[in-house]
Amino acid sequence: MSVATRLIRREPFGAVLPTDHPLAGESEIDLRDLADDGFITTPISAGSSLQEVAMRACLDAGFRPRIVQEITDPYMILLLVSTGVGVALMTSGIAPIAPPGTVFVPLAGEPVYMQHGLGWSRKRISPALQVALDLAEEILPGPIET
Repeated sequence: MSVATRLIRREPFGAVLPTDHPLAGESEIDLRDLADDGFITTPISAGSSLQEVAMRACLDAGFRPRIVQEITDPYMILLLVSTGVGVALMTSGIAPIAPPGTVFVPLAGEPVYMQHGLGWSRKRISPALQVALDLAEEILPGPIET
């Protein structure tokens, strides 16, 4: 089956830290500086792109993260960070909704991105799908970086 795709947004990753974390006041941090912290993630078995990209970033930074808690709900991850259970890697779009007790700190160096896109079968373009694709082209004209 031939699949077509279109990138619509790229969000850089950063660290969500409890406000009392030693690095919480930094303007950006090196991911390696979190190598000794416990991480809160989505379960590996869930097949989450968020988890896959975050874990790859840690491995590329030279360490295997120590997972202290896995939970499927991203907002619950933030709440666990706010209580000091651990730290989390999330995209910048989470910063505006981060709960009290947390801070989002961008990562230094080469950005790590979460790619958001659309995918569809080239062989099965229904009238409804075509309308959705045309609307997406109109309101999402190109990849947005946040």
